Formats: sequence, structure tokens, C-alpha cells
Amino acid sequence: MIRLPKVPRPKPSANLTAHHIIKGDKLVGFRSPFDSKTPRVPPSAFFRARLDGSLSFSNPKEDVSSAVGWQKPEFGGWRPGMMRVAWLGHASVYLELPNGVRVLCDPMFSQRCFAVQWAGPKRYTQPPATVEDLPHIDVVCISHNHYDHLDLNTVKQLHKKFDPLFMVSLRNKDWFTATGIEKVCELDWWEERVASFDGGREARFGYLPAEHMTGRGLHDQGATLWGSWVIEGIENKEDESGRKFFFTGDTAKCDVHKEIGQLRGPFDVAAVPIGAYTPRRLMRASHVDVPEAVEVYRDIRAKSAFAIHWATFTLSSEPWDEPREELRRLAPEGFTDWPMGELREV
Repeated sequence: MIRLPKVPRPKPSANLTAHHIIKGDKLVGFRSPFDSKTPRVPPSAFFRARLDGSLSFSNPKEDVSSAVGWQKPEFGGWRPGMMRVAWLGHASVYLELPNGVRVLCDPMFSQRCFAVQWAGPKRYTQPPATVEDLPHIDVVCISHNHYDHLDLNTVKQLHKKFDPLFMVSLRNKDWFTATGIEKVCELDWWEERVASFDGGREARFGYLPAEHMTGRGLHDQGATLWGSWVIEGIENKEDESGRKFFFTGDTAKCDVHKEIGQLRGPFDVAAVPIGAYTPRRLMRASHVDVPEAVEVYRDIRAKSAFAIHWATFTLSSEPWDEPREELRRLAPEGFTDWPMGELREV
């Protein structure tokens, strides 16, 4: 069952639909409502950068698995009262809430992040867990529809094995329906829902803004919404609250992160992206670099955070380990790189 929360969280006083593009009386797409320091870069600029060599997609020649602490998660059974989290490579995160609700964020287990599996960026670290390895999954949260975050093969496998609830952003439901998936809940920025599961387990899901973009081809840019997620396992039934996890998804640096921290923070733990940021003239409008990731961590008021969106696919020009080394040099206590696949209690 999915319902509205009994006690809504606060929302900004500004226009909550400023990001909507309306034609006639129909919602047809989305735009950034934020004052970005860098304008959006059209897809053609990325193709030109590939041709002139300023954007390279070469995978590392060495095996980096040991360097990222690659390990298979030991999921075991549910541990009541504990929040458990694992980074499963790239932006994929496993979350087990203290009440036993299990969530995947942006699961991506295929070998390539593209429309087909014979082209596109190829992963150079294997996923530490496959769909067959996972315990029962109740919910899958998707931040946006780029191929490295929304993977058709992974979604089909999860649907077949677990039939989970898919929490997605506006104008994505049709994609899931065409795939044969009906258990889908669409949310706009700042909207929330409470989902109930067997055994009286409940979780609260809020979809929040990010500074990014969407598109799976040349002609659907901005047609669906992008954003981030706050997820709570409901422990206090009166105000429907519990320990909170923040999933940043993909984002550029933006003042909205301070607003998220003020209105929905603090968070017990957050997943914050640190990779795919060079060349900056192309990536600044959609991906934070490491100093900006540290700012995001501070702005959202997370008690702790771990790095995602690195060491899996080559999507930009920086060396694969540069984001980690920069994070270790710049990050305050509490924001670290976790071994890939390690299941941590937080």
C-alpha cells in the first residue's frame, strides 16, 4: 500500500512547479529552475569533445578490484534495529532499514551502460553482488533515467525475482509500464509517500531536487525528471519518522542542497557522487567535482557519507583513482570512500 504521510515534511515557499515545462495544459518536460553558474551543455558538445580528444573513455589497463577493496557483501538475515548500507559499484546502493525494509538505489548490474550491450561504456570493476545474490528487495528507487542509473536488464531481473515497488520521478512510469511493470509510484520534487509491507513494516520516501538533466537519446532531453531521494524506515508511528538515508543521485553544485539540509536534514548517512567531472567545461553543469561533493556533504547536514559514482565506468577524462585521492585529501571526518561491496552498519 502507498499513501500520503500523516505528518508532511516542510516544503520551500518558492514556486514548487517552476521546473515544469507546460504546453497547452500538458506537462511535457522539465528545466532547471536554479541559477546555475555554468549553462547546460548540449549533447553535440560531447560528441565534438570525443572527436577532438578532450573527452576520453579509456578504461584502466590494470585490475583495480583490490585497490577499491572489492568484496562480496555478506547480507545474512535482517538485524533488527540496525541500518545497513553497501556500495555496489558506480551509483548502486543497497539499503536495509532498521525495521527490515530493503531498498536498492539506482541498481546497475549490466556490463555496459547503454541502450545495447555491444556498445557504450564497459564496466572495469564487476558488481560485487548480482540479482541472484540479493536478499528480498522491497523497493527500488531510481534517481533519473540515464543509462548508468536506469538499466533495462537489471530492472527486468529485479522485477522477475522480487516484484518490488519502483519509486521513480515524473514521466518515467510509462517506460516501466512498457517493460511490463505495474508497481510504480511517480513523484515530483518535494513530494512524499509512505509504503507499507508485510509484517507491519513501513518506509517513507521523499523525492528531492538535484541539478542535473535526463535523456536516453538525442530527442528526449529533459523529458523526464531528475532528482535525489530521502528514505526513512518508520520507527516512530506518531510522526512517521526514523533514521534517514539520503541518496544524492547525480548532481552539479547548487544552493538547493542547503535547502534540502535545512528542510529535510540532518541525515544519518548519505551517498554522494565524486566522479565523472572532467573536462569541467562539459561536466560542471551536471556533475560535482570532489571539492563540490564536500560542499554538498556539508550543505545537506549528513552525519556521515560515502562516495559513489566512481571506479566502475569510464564516463569522463580524470584517472579512475583521482576522485578517491582528492576525497582523502579534502574531505572532513565522516565523508569517506567505502570498500566496494562492504556491508556497513550505520
